[in-house]
Amino acid sequence: MREISPIFYLLQPENLPISRDRLRCGDIVQEVLSHILNLTRNENTILDGIHQAFSLLAPSFEGISVVKEDPLESLENRANDEAFNIKRVNGNPSYVLTYSTLQSYAGMLEDALDIGTSLSEVEWTKLNLAYISIFDMLRGGITPINSFKFSTIMPKKSRTYNNENERDGMRRWVCGHYVFMSIVQAMIVALNFFSSEVANDDIQASQLAIDRAILLMKGSESALKFTGDFSRRSYEQSVRPSLSPPKAPRGMSGVNWRDHEYLIKKVFRKLQPIFLNPPLEVKAKLYDFLDALKDAYDAHKLVCSFFVGNDKPSLLSKKSAMNMLESYKQNRVAVLKKPQKGLRV
Repeated sequence: MREISPIFYLLQPENLPISRDRLRCGDIVQEVLSHILNLTRNENTILDGIHQAFSLLAPSFEGISVVKEDPLESLENRANDEAFNIKRVNGNPSYVLTYSTLQSYAGMLEDALDIGTSLSEVEWTKLNLAYISIFDMLRGGITPINSFKFSTIMPKKSRTYNNENERDGMRRWVCGHYVFMSIVQAMIVALNFFSSEVANDDIQASQLAIDRAILLMKGSESALKFTGDFSRRSYEQSVRPSLSPPKAPRGMSGVNWRDHEYLIKKVFRKLQPIFLNPPLEVKAKLYDFLDALKDAYDAHKLVCSFFVGNDKPSLLSKKSAMNMLESYKQNRVAVLKKPQKGLRV
């Protein structure tokens, strides 16, 4: 059985596929994805399948190279990647996306089975359905999301945190960020596809693409809750010090995650004309996407309030972390303005 690498490999967001014809899935990747999707939806079975998948993918990894010079990367981007041992790589997008998604999914399942989770069954299901949606998208599928099936026994509830090992909190923090990054990259791809399908006047394909993006946004809400599913003590003793000098550069923050920045500054702004004047067939779905976006920011606020309270300043500002997150939420939603009434011309 091949050991899953402790390094987390990601494509640069600028190199993610912008249309379905740019996501070419080779035979090995197709076999791996079909195998994962056909497994009985049980965590232990999926984990066995993922380890088998890495054995199949391993020979192709020789074609992947770490990015050396990256002019599009800011110092803040680099600080975040280094803090979480993320390596940006070049390679076939379908292969790298499959590899990184499997990495984060295996880590999530292993951590949940070992430590437990306080996520509700609904939240846990949303998180797993997001992954199923990613695997289906990478396979080139156009499966309607309402046909995705996930049935599983919930992981055990998180144990009492009174005697918690600090490492458990740090492990969940890192694992959860990998989950969130995988979902954000998949969301970029899904929204790229949505934009492409709208431009091509392919209504059915654009509906499927925005449905997938909504499901992924809902998954990101659960991912944020999963990431913060450990004790305040562990956060104060092991996690927060890792985000502050001398262990991290001053002002390091998840706001500067490269993929999140790209989603907001590039993808959302590119989508703005569609949100202002959408095809009638997808207008209601755009409202659903905005609602899911707000819920994701509210989940972030919930996690933040649990660890730092409502008044404690953020790592970036003297303003309270909660006020900053609410401001970010309003600004992000403003970028994707609500669809206006009237026909699309």
